[in-house]
Amino acid sequence: MTPPHGTVFDETGPFDPARVVGGYGKSKSQASLEVLSAVERGLDAVIVCPTGAIGPYDFKPSIAGQVFIDAAKKKLKGRFYIRGGAYDFVDVRDIAIGQILACEKGRTGEAYILSGERISQADLASLVQEAAEINMRCFGMPQWLFWIMANIAHIYYTLKDIPPTFTLDNLRIVTSNSFISHEKARRELSYSPRPLRETIADTIKWFRESGRL
Repeated sequence: MTPPHGTVFDETGPFDPARVVGGYGKSKSQASLEVLSAVERGLDAVIVCPTGAIGPYDFKPSIAGQVFIDAAKKKLKGRFYIRGGAYDFVDVRDIAIGQILACEKGRTGEAYILSGERISQADLASLVQEAAEINMRCFGMPQWLFWIMANIAHIYYTLKDIPPTFTLDNLRIVTSNSFISHEKARRELSYSPRPLRETIADTIKWFRESGRL
């Protein structure tokens, strides 16, 4: 479900793998179609669609979690952000609560977006610094330069056969439309995500307590 720029992303659009960029997104879209097909045959199911999941208990850590760690440690790669880039992030704990609410209150065959708060990359960097109690100058880089870097990184990770930490799909996500509404989940499920500032603070605190910072 990928609306054009300038519109608010909600549940009214269809699941369409052909319009989704990246294998991960296409697989999720196709899986949703399979669930809806099963609902037509009698399956009692609902679909939840979270946005960018972040939060504490990020053991791996995730790509976003590693970005927070790099920034909190004042590493060089944590000093750069995409100028004009933004996305909607949601606390993983709120996703879990939203899933429970969808099981309890969701209408069979319906999809519910579990989004959180849209934030620019510049403001996200500021929140991470605030939570980590650091003062580090960050630099906004133009999108065209990140596209060049992402393509080079793609070749590098492919040749080295190692998990990527910077991908073309990630770049497409933060430079695409990220105005996403969870109004339907709020109205029908009583879904209410916490402020992003709280999520960032709890995430940095957990990284410290777990020895990752």
